[in-house]
Amino acid sequence: MIQSSDRLMVVSGLIWAAAFIGARLLLDLPDLGLGARLALAFGPTVPFLGFLWGAIRVARTLDEMERRVQLEALATAFALTLLMIATLALAQRAGFAKYEDFSYGHILPFLLVFYLGGRGLAQRRYGCATE
Repeated sequence: MIQSSDRLMVVSGLIWAAAFIGARLLLDLPDLGLGARLALAFGPTVPFLGFLWGAIRVARTLDEMERRVQLEALATAFALTLLMIATLALAQRAGFAKYEDFSYGHILPFLLVFYLGGRGLAQRRYGCATE
């Protein structure tokens, strides 16, 4: 049964993704004024806060083993993302990575990949069946 917190997390996450992609595309337009650019830059923040609130509410309903799996997945994603950001910062400083080719915005998809990979490893480690 889908609970309201599950629905909030999924719907807010989808709205955030659409708002982020839309903002990313629209911010490339040269004719936008400062107010529009500011609204586009900060607009996706509200749906993402809804996603976080829903995710926290969902996490409170999980059993102890699933919480452990989720924590390990998040820790893996955080550590790998931090490593990627630090490496990118040094590569840009050294002149190897140009901002136009690879920037911090390009790291977002990797966060999801790192989380899913960490979750898979944690589930295998704890012998959890995939849902």
